[in-house]
Amino acid sequence: MGVATGRGMTLPHHSLVAWQRADDLFIHLHAVSRRFPRIEQFELAKQLRRSAFSVPVNIVEGTARHSAADKLHFLQTAAPLRGLMKSLGREHP
Repeated sequence: MGVATGRGMTLPHHSLVAWQRADDLFIHLHAVSRRFPRIEQFELAKQLRRSAFSVPVNIVEGTARHSAADKLHFLQTAAPLRGLMKSLGREHP
């Protein structure tokens, strides 16, 4: 199950709630980080964007793997999303 693309391929990660929330969080944090003070633009903002980007990327990579062990590895790498969302006060059930 996944979302069909224009080329007939499906993207199974699009149907995962975890990926959807991670992607939404990345978009939100990217927008918020643009409003950081100038001094933080190249340090804190950059680190925040990279960290937020790594979560959906690891979910995508995990869903593309064939073995259960590989899938689990990438999904465990993405697991800190809940803690990140909690720390930002945007926890979702």
